[in-house]
Amino acid sequence: GVKLNILFADDFVRVIPDLMAHKADMVAANLSITDERNRKIAFSTPYLQTTQQLVYRNGTRKPRQLRDLAGKNIAVLANSSHAENLRKLQESYPDVSWSETGEDVETLIELVDSGHLDFTIADSIDASSLKRFYPELRVGFNLTNE
Repeated sequence: GVKLNILFADDFVRVIPDLMAHKADMVAANLSITDERNRKIAFSTPYLQTTQQLVYRNGTRKPRQLRDLAGKNIAVLANSSHAENLRKLQESYPDVSWSETGEDVETLIELVDSGHLDFTIADSIDASSLKRFYPELRVGFNLTNE
């Protein structure tokens, strides 16, 4: 028979590089299919469709469009589909800037909830599930229509 060896990634940022370096034969992860990723690795049929959503805190002005993000404190996961999408959108909205971090989605949402960040981007499934723990969390608008 074949022996299955399961490895757990310590860092989400390493998943694709480790796969490309043949440290793994396959990955089971919450990875959005993007043009950039699709050029590097092969994907199976998606089992879940999500939408990227801009997340903000209740009690602050609701952002309704991308230009509302100019000059705001925004952070997203480093090397994420969220960062890739922002880079594409920045071509049309050059005043929008953000930082990329190795923090996880829940930490970024906690920073929005506490007022340390104005916005972050989360997949719809994460925003929906974490809203139970962060009731002041709100969705401004969708950045993708997947």
